Amino acid sequence: MLNLVINLSRINKQLIMLFVDSMLLVSILLASFSIRLGYWYFPQDDLIWVVLGAPVVASIIFVRFGLYRAVIRYIGFKALWTVVQ
Repeated sequence: MLNLVINLSRINKQLIMLFVDSMLLVSILLASFSIRLGYWYFPQDDLIWVVLGAPVVASIIFVRFGLYRAVIRYIGFKALWTVVQ
């Protein structure tokens, strides 16, 4: 499995990172609302668009500043494993 990911092209790795970052961002936003309010919160009406739109805005910023490209180019397996642990 790890060899499959290692052998992917740079663009595929960037797309995987973009997807994972988007899912984590939505999860973090929902968790922060839930912790703040003291009960499991799922946004309704207009706020759902903010929660779902946040990854789009964040992803555009990350791509525009070249963060995904820099991470793929310079991070080694040892550093990646440290982050995962």
